[in-house]
Amino acid sequence: MARIVGVHGVGQSGNPPPGIVQEWWDAIALGQSSPGRRAAVTSEDVTVAYYAPLYRRKGLKGVESDLDVRELTAPWEQEFVLALAAEAERSAGHGGTATKFVPVGKNLQRALDLLLTVPGMGKITESTLIAWFVKEVYRYLHEPAIREGARTVVSDAIAAGDTRVVIAHSLGSVVAYEALSRGSRDVDTLVTVGSPLGLQKLIFDQLDPSPKNGRLPWPGTVRRWINLAQRRDVVAMTKRLAPLVHPGPGGAMVEDVLVPDPPGLFSAHNAVHYLAQPELASALAEVFPPVD
Repeated sequence: MARIVGVHGVGQSGNPPPGIVQEWWDAIALGQSSPGRRAAVTSEDVTVAYYAPLYRRKGLKGVESDLDVRELTAPWEQEFVLALAAEAERSAGHGGTATKFVPVGKNLQRALDLLLTVPGMGKITESTLIAWFVKEVYRYLHEPAIREGARTVVSDAIAAGDTRVVIAHSLGSVVAYEALSRGSRDVDTLVTVGSPLGLQKLIFDQLDPSPKNGRLPWPGTVRRWINLAQRRDVVAMTKRLAPLVHPGPGGAMVEDVLVPDPPGLFSAHNAVHYLAQPELASALAEVFPPVD
């Protein structure tokens, strides 16, 4: 039975669970290559809470459709794109990249163009950016059936095995936080990577449970929460979550860790980049007996 549950981020509808598990395990194993960080776990200990199918809806335009700026009709979607672009500009201005950007202001098309030209974006299209990075986050927060369904998928995955660690990437960190807040069972450690949980107004203020006195409730009975962020990760705009979360059992606080920069601005948000970090390997070795 799986002892590590992964919770994926956006854009995984074409990547079934075996593919995600293999990608994640390869990165986790790479991070455990140093002596003292090799936990007694194998790929068979890892599963993924696969909620991507919840986004399939007959007649909905998808990544293959010609989505463009005109599809950004909801104010939330527009603000989210502008926030991503502003973070890309900030990263560029603080040594993240030598690329010079023209300030986007409130121009949505210019914001999308900027996000498509930053180093590390690869061959992503405007259609993909809107369908994955914008629409999937928006729909999770605004369509109750998807939100409840995703949280149930995570809860069921945790309950199905002897789960001790939950690793959640990007939007998956939002899903995992909400699911664990409703009942974390025997989960020892939550690891959030590339998390947008701290994005004020657009995500932070819309969470369930909602913030109280400016801080989020601790997620259930989780003993330890580690948050990995990277300076150039435009999705993890708020790098430190500790000031935004109430203490947990025994006064535990979120352990915020900045990890090294990878090449390329959007490569910084890639789950594989985070999962190979030694900080994650060390956390696993504390939960599962190390083999050396």
